[in-house]
Amino acid sequence: MDVEEQQQKLKLLEGSVSPRARYLFRNYFLQYVKWCQKHGLLQDEDLDSNREVYSNLPLYNAVIHRFIIDTVVLQNGNDSGTNEIDTEAFGMIVQALQFYGKICSLYGNERMDLNASLPYFVNVNLLHTNRINWKPLVTVSLNMWNPEANSTNFKSSMERLRFLVDFQFASYTKLTFQERSRLKMSSLQIRGQTLRDTEIWYDTYDDTVDDGNGTSLHRPVSLLPQDCPFLCPWTTLAAYLFFRFYGIKSGFRGDGFPDLNNDDLVRSLPLIKGKFAAEYPRENTLGLYYSSVLKYCSLPYRKKNYFEGMRPNFPQLDYREFELLNERMPDDVVPFDFKRILNAKSPYLSDKSTASNFNCNWKNESIGPPRTILTQVFPEIEKFKKDKTLLSEESQAFLDLLELLRLQLVSNLPLIYKVFPSHELFRHDIFNNSDFQMYLHDFQLNEGDLLPFTLLAKKPAHLPDLYSYLVEPAGSTAMVADRADRRNPPVAQALTSNDQLEEIKRQNFEFIQFQTLSNFKSFIILISKIFDKLSIKNSSRREITRQINYYTDLLQEKLNSSNPKDIKDYFLKNEILKHSAGLVPSEEPSRNRKQSSNFKLLDVSEDEDEDRMVMDSGSEAGSEVDSEELKRMVEELVSDRVTSIVAEQISYLEQRLEAEMDRKLDAKLDALFNQKLKRRLSNDNDLDSDSSIETNFSLGSESLKRSNANDFAKRVKLQAANMSSSLVGNRREAPSSAKHSFRMDGNINSIEEVIIEWFTPNPDMNNQCVHSMNKTGDKTWRIPFESIYRQRKVIIELYVFLINVQHIDRYRAIELCNHWAAGKTLAEFAHFLKKWKREHGNSFESLYALNRSP
Repeated sequence: MDVEEQQQKLKLLEGSVSPRARYLFRNYFLQYVKWCQKHGLLQDEDLDSNREVYSNLPLYNAVIHRFIIDTVVLQNGNDSGTNEIDTEAFGMIVQALQFYGKICSLYGNERMDLNASLPYFVNVNLLHTNRINWKPLVTVSLNMWNPEANSTNFKSSMERLRFLVDFQFASYTKLTFQERSRLKMSSLQIRGQTLRDTEIWYDTYDDTVDDGNGTSLHRPVSLLPQDCPFLCPWTTLAAYLFFRFYGIKSGFRGDGFPDLNNDDLVRSLPLIKGKFAAEYPRENTLGLYYSSVLKYCSLPYRKKNYFEGMRPNFPQLDYREFELLNERMPDDVVPFDFKRILNAKSPYLSDKSTASNFNCNWKNESIGPPRTILTQVFPEIEKFKKDKTLLSEESQAFLDLLELLRLQLVSNLPLIYKVFPSHELFRHDIFNNSDFQMYLHDFQLNEGDLLPFTLLAKKPAHLPDLYSYLVEPAGSTAMVADRADRRNPPVAQALTSNDQLEEIKRQNFEFIQFQTLSNFKSFIILISKIFDKLSIKNSSRREITRQINYYTDLLQEKLNSSNPKDIKDYFLKNEILKHSAGLVPSEEPSRNRKQSSNFKLLDVSEDEDEDRMVMDSGSEAGSEVDSEELKRMVEELVSDRVTSIVAEQISYLEQRLEAEMDRKLDAKLDALFNQKLKRRLSNDNDLDSDSSIETNFSLGSESLKRSNANDFAKRVKLQAANMSSSLVGNRREAPSSAKHSFRMDGNINSIEEVIIEWFTPNPDMNNQCVHSMNKTGDKTWRIPFESIYRQRKVIIELYVFLINVQHIDRYRAIELCNHWAAGKTLAEFAHFLKKWKREHGNSFESLYALNRSP
């Protein structure tokens, strides 16, 4: 490309945006250049001239994303921790760097990928604007850890944990089933050294798009630990591997700890074991598990969400982006905001732990559980660590992974034991020796104490809050008894008969509490589904959701804080009120009857005797007619009375309207007759001024007036009848004539003309437009120009979306449509809009967020 042609294209690019936009774009571009220089992505020799900058500036999507994280996410995040960013600044940065990417392409810059930028940043926008629903993860995880869970698909806790590992990996990483099935234990890497930044890292390498030049796709994902051990994928994986290697007492002997000197064996170990040791479970098998478990937990199930992946998900990188980030920014290969949000953490709030060892290396032996306790779990780790240098890289990585998982599991064991003491994990011989028993019982947690982690609402939680997610009771009484037996095995204190009775009462009351809360939760889920299917405003939907959540929390708090004494006090209070009401006579009914007689619409005085008879008989028979039946009878009586009164009022209004119309029509006919008669009399006077004729006329004027009046009245009535019949005929023939006379103009080539033709009545076509023709309900008029109609309909949908949803004025909406349609014909623009809607959830939201003109 010669210099002259390059300058012409530059001028065209600069002229395509407003001066204000060029100013904003340049400011963001200069910030981006400085940021690249700071992070070593642009060398000093690349800044000698504008040509050097344009030729060497990296404009990969992943690099631009890191720039947005530093300038928008981390700088402008709010203190509440919600996933919200300044979407306007986000969209402006993307627009600015896309604009300068076109300029850089004129200088031969190949360090960019403009074609894939739109899907990439739509995924980023979804991450920060859509709130992820973590309730299924919490509910399923707690119920799969619960040893009392009654599910026919699982024979043991090991099978529950095997399913839970896949479920948690699918929920946190958003990987498809095919990607998870290729995941091997040796491919999981540990990145980070301290407890603050340690993560399990995995790269889903996809070479199916290899074109011979090394082009391939990478999707690096990051798995972080969770404060709640039941939601922590590290803890779940460690517990599952313990069962997998050492078995359980119910019959499974275990596969044994793998020989790390056998490299082929280590490389073949899948994340979870299927029918064979080196195979992942089949998709059909896991599909049955997913549908059964989610149904058991009363949660909706859509297979594609867990087997085809969900958005937002970790972004894909091509080999150039991946190598550049891995070399220059190894700690940011996985984007910081994706790493935090997809692991149920906020990207705006830093970790605020005050623990002194939070910045220590996780391998430091001075932190965590005692070494004498830690080394009893997976004891083979210590044996292989002595000769670690003799192991292959895959075996060393697997050994480090097991050591990290062991630390996480043993650290969480006391809390797991306090919540689920009857879990099969604690039946193993290792956890029943004296050292482990002291370690498990040193951790104190009562039902009234706060848990050392938060759940969904990020609020402090107690043990009852945890149990409220369980379908089956966790057996808290068994937990107390189990603790007492373990602490004092030789001593057995006999309960008195009163103590046994109180214990039975308390257990029954807890069971009633649980059943009430479970039934109410099912009802709330049903109500939420109903509101989700209704077409209401987003603000109304959010308010409804907020009120439902508030009421759920309130009821749960009241149920958990209630006790049998509250019920006794409640019934005692009601009995006292009922007794006092029977002793004190009330004058309220007579006063209400006197007031109701003055209000005609709700006057029920005719049925006073019947109501009084019902009330008297009810009191004599011991309140046989309950309040609900009485309420229904009153509602039926009032509705019947209201219906009859409204019907009478409507009939009276119709009669008055008819009489008024007759009166006005008679007055108009009389005035018209008098005007016609005066005109005829004046003409007769001009034609004959003779006195004799005048005398004769005066003698016969009365008879002439009467005859003329009769004739004229007949003519007026005939004309009125003809006029009304013609109006009715025109009214009936209007749709058919409009149907055959209205045609769409095939010569329109601008968006303004499309909008005018659609909504503005055309006087040359019986004042019809496309909108009015659609209201007739007859679609046959579209047949001659069906293709034109389909093209213009999607343009009108965009126009209506901008006005009704985004609340933009009409002129601004037309300006935006012209901006997006620049350089395209109407047919090309319509094809572009149809494709966009199909690929983005049948919505123009993301198009408006990323491509609106400044």
